[in-house]
Amino acid sequence: MRIPPMASTIACGLGWDMLPGGKAIDLDTSCVCVSFNGEVLIDECVYFANLKSRSGAIRHTGDEREGDEDLGQGDDEIILVDLHRLPKKTCAMLFIATVATEG
Repeated sequence: MRIPPMASTIACGLGWDMLPGGKAIDLDTSCVCVSFNGEVLIDECVYFANLKSRSGAIRHTGDEREGDEDLGQGDDEIILVDLHRLPKKTCAMLFIATVATEG
């Protein structure tokens, strides 16, 4: 994966609000890295329970369980990626949003 010199850090933000009446919703954002041969690079994946990848290229700001935080521009959870630090075997990054609240 060749990265242009000016592009070094990207972010994926997930923002949401509580439901009317103040009911909290727990959403989670994750990043899954995949190699050129389709293998999931487990050490490079981040989510609410693993906030930093082994290489340090990918960082998660932490689990927000209610949607009432604002980390900037309305985001409640952010994943930051330093493209220059990604392992060379990384072909793709999948950003996933999951509803963790039952019902």
